[in-house]
Amino acid sequence: MKKQIITLACMALIATGCGGGSISTAKTESTPAPTVASEPTIGDTLGITFSDTVRNDKTGNWRLAKYASTTPISDVAQQYYQEYFQSDDEIHAVVNFTLNTTSKVAVIGNEIVVDVFEYVDGEEHDAAELFTGEYLTQYAVSKE
Repeated sequence: MKKQIITLACMALIATGCGGGSISTAKTESTPAPTVASEPTIGDTLGITFSDTVRNDKTGNWRLAKYASTTPISDVAQQYYQEYFQSDDEIHAVVNFTLNTTSKVAVIGNEIVVDVFEYVDGEEHDAAELFTGEYLTQYAVSKE
């Protein structure tokens, strides 16, 4: 009986925060904090696989991104730049297997320049082979 009284007294102190008040035997449930829905990143949307290294890159500034989508990287160049570029000195090779293109994404001044080449089978495995396909077109968009 003494143990039950001591236990009850301890529970009363804990429940009231060591101050006065009544003991509540009602079970309380915590409500999870609402989650803020973040917008999906361009990488999530397009399913981009990204690597911050390229085999046989002699500069250390080349990056490689691969994906399969009907959306050309030129259509989302600003979002891609914001998500993947760490420095304006980088050169990104972006291979789109659906469109059979390899795009060279670079920054020149205040513009993101996208040069599009025909994809050459296996070029993503060696820096010396990147951008060797037929040149198709160029796009330039503001970084802002």
